[in-house]
Amino acid sequence: MNKKQDTATLAGLLSEIATDISQTCSTRSSLISIYMGPSLSQTHLALFRPILLENYAFFCSLTDNAELQGSLLSEAAEIAISLGLEAEGFLEARTKQYADSPDPSALYSELCRFVIQNKANSTKGKPVMEDIPDIFENNTQLAIQLGEKRLREAAGSF
Repeated sequence: MNKKQDTATLAGLLSEIATDISQTCSTRSSLISIYMGPSLSQTHLALFRPILLENYAFFCSLTDNAELQGSLLSEAAEIAISLGLEAEGFLEARTKQYADSPDPSALYSELCRFVIQNKANSTKGKPVMEDIPDIFENNTQLAIQLGEKRLREAAGSF
């Protein structure tokens, strides 16, 4: 595959993982959502882009392919800007955070939990919040763990 195809394939994978994670946080218990069918909930919509951005940062920290990493970081910058973040600073800080972490997988999980609990993708200087069992469902944690595994496997294949 060429760089453009690789980037498109990975962008699809990153989006799919963000969808899986954000859907586990979406409730469909209201009468309107039952009648509306498979429409996306506001929670899903609010979480998708911040989790997608986290997926880009985590994947880029895993791959040694500089060309692919540059292409993905360019796409991630557009997402960061759409979220009102200073793209270059955020992505540089986040990839460094992953690189410096003794356990990047655990950090990814913590940052995804932070995003879900705060519907934001920046800690704004605050430490990552502790997991609150009442807020965090088992299937959400499982989706994060499966997403992390898929990202690691994809990074190993490029």
